[in-house]
Amino acid sequence: MNGLKKYDAVAKKQLFEQQFNESISADPAKKEKYGNLFPQFKKVYNEYKVLNKQVDYYSECLMAIEAFTYARSYNNLLTELKKKQKGLTNTYETMSAEFKKLGFYKGYNKPTDIKICEAMLTEYIKGVPSNNRPYVLDSFIVANSNDAKKMTDFLFSNTNFVDKDKSETMLNDLEKYTNLYERDPVFYITNAIVKYYSTSVFPQFQYDEREINELEKLYIQGQKEIFKDKKFYPDANSTLRVAYGKVNSYKPKDGVQYNYYTTLDGIMEKYIPKDEEFDVPEKLIDLYKKKDYGPYANKDGKLPVAFTASNHTTGGNSGSPVFNSKGELIGTNFDRNWEGTMSDIMYNPNQCRNIVLDVRYTLFVIDKFAGAGYLLDEMKLIK
Repeated sequence: MNGLKKYDAVAKKQLFEQQFNESISADPAKKEKYGNLFPQFKKVYNEYKVLNKQVDYYSECLMAIEAFTYARSYNNLLTELKKKQKGLTNTYETMSAEFKKLGFYKGYNKPTDIKICEAMLTEYIKGVPSNNRPYVLDSFIVANSNDAKKMTDFLFSNTNFVDKDKSETMLNDLEKYTNLYERDPVFYITNAIVKYYSTSVFPQFQYDEREINELEKLYIQGQKEIFKDKKFYPDANSTLRVAYGKVNSYKPKDGVQYNYYTTLDGIMEKYIPKDEEFDVPEKLIDLYKKKDYGPYANKDGKLPVAFTASNHTTGGNSGSPVFNSKGELIGTNFDRNWEGTMSDIMYNPNQCRNIVLDVRYTLFVIDKFAGAGYLLDEMKLIK
């Protein structure tokens, strides 16, 4: 069935192009304006698909290695330091102070990054041909016989960027240790990667994107002139979008059923003291223990936190208000369920759910937790 659908899509595309070309061939003015449109599309896309692959391997593969992204962040700082040394700027100290506040090592896990590095370099070697790689990185790959583990072991054994104490010592006296940073293998390779992509890939990639956008404008204009009875849907980017659905639970697989709402009990079940993601403020723990939820608890005495619904959402919908059928605000959209992340491509009403912060939890945080109940005086609350 999938093969038939693919064939149908290709056949429809070919038929549409044929009808388009036949329509303009009878009109010299339209032929001059649109006659070269499809060959231009083909030419640009042939180049664009190669560059697009390179961009993906840069952002999703190489820059998924945290040691690389941290080393990359030093570029601007070192550039500013060299300007300072030449008397061209006096903002280095401010930039350095801000940089130190970023706290890279707070969430950094070296063993995990080693595994990621080996896996990503393996994929990069396998997916990117030698002639599309930065020279320095390609030389490193060749010197290590395409062995990602060998490369990873060398990098993590010889860099200061994955050692908190060494890195912070050098950062505190960057002028003294500049040469060490620049000779560091992770910094040296990362710098070569960034330079290659910023000069040899991104400019042409962005140029091709602009050219494709211009060709698409011309293509739509031509369709409107030629197929006057066809309905054209407007581009909804940067416009108000409204999605409709129902508050609903779902069953992701056999034997598993997810309820449509969660409560503060779930937050406390996940509580891990001093953990970046699962720590809970002491005041919230105190309110939970006392069950001091004010008027925001449900009929079972539980404090609702989030709920799921069948609205079709996508990237950019986070923060959207969620209303009931009476136009009353009942929550704030912020996520999708894991099984529903494919909804940009295929919407399955039995699986796809958006996740909404319950307005009762929002009001509870404002009132009971933050002690800003006076703000509720400006709102019309419906109980």
